[in-house]
Amino acid sequence: MARKAPRKPLKKTFKGEDNTPRFDCVIFDIDNVLVDTRGSYTDTIRKTVQVYLGSKKPVLTRRDVEKFKSRGGFNDDWDTCYGFLEKFGEKEISMRKIASIFQPLYLKRFARREKLLIPKTFLKKLRAAGLKLGIVTGRNRDEAEMALRRFRLKAFFHVMVTADETPKPLKKPHPYGLLKLSRKLGNRLRYLYVGDLPDDMLAAERAKRKIKIRSAGLLTAAHSPAAMRRVLKKAGADFLCRNTSELKRIISG
Repeated sequence: MARKAPRKPLKKTFKGEDNTPRFDCVIFDIDNVLVDTRGSYTDTIRKTVQVYLGSKKPVLTRRDVEKFKSRGGFNDDWDTCYGFLEKFGEKEISMRKIASIFQPLYLKRFARREKLLIPKTFLKKLRAAGLKLGIVTGRNRDEAEMALRRFRLKAFFHVMVTADETPKPLKKPHPYGLLKLSRKLGNRLRYLYVGDLPDDMLAAERAKRKIKIRSAGLLTAAHSPAAMRRVLKKAGADFLCRNTSELKRIISG
């Protein structure tokens, strides 16, 4: 039986000259890109919905959350809880109540479960190659800074745009965060945005009208990589990668 050819991580090409990296700046999302948040934010969503409904048993799996977020429009975790509660038939849902359940659960119980997904050695090599690094995240500033401090990542990044600097109507998939970052680093640079959800890919796609940017969908934390691959590709992902080795090849060309 003939072996199948290995799946190529690249979907499109954006080569630089003289064998230099094809990008000038790599922008990362935090959740399930830089940091594995399946045991923190994902499980906080599950527990928040359970508590809000007054259920003694879990009502959601991690797969349920991933599948729901893959539909797009639910990059914010409070909004995700709200969407699930609507799905369960709740009426007059209180976002204040959601927040009052979610925040203590995350900060006091689940945040400590987070793990680093992108090794610091990988970030060091990108900086050594002369690339600028940035972050565009749906986290608020305090929680983003908390993750960077815990894993000692802050020194690697030139600019970070968080939910606190993003007007609520302009959250991903709106390209506002990416464009705000590009204004700080330079509109003529060649950007790569690494995300894990359709909203990340859509934000990059919409930012293409004003800056040179491509998107890479990282599948490392996906519960169902094959399903997420299809969803990200449909959302416009220029590249799809399963790990940092494949991401490195995308960046270097």
